[in-house]
Amino acid sequence: MGNRYQITDFETWKRKEYFQIYRNAVQPQYCVSFELDVTNFKKHVKENNWPFTMAFIFAVTK
Repeated sequence: MGNRYQITDFETWKRKEYFQIYRNAVQPQYCVSFELDVTNFKKHVKENNWPFTMAFIFAVTK
């Protein structure tokens, strides 16, 4: 199987203008906000002498 890539000359490409708009655009991202009661979690973290931030990141990603 050979390489099937084609090199595009952007200077003569008729879609250059559209490509430049999206190439320089900010990458899509999502943001979610909500209230969360961490009272029991914080107590458990403190009892085990864990750093809160690291424990929280672990719990959220787990």
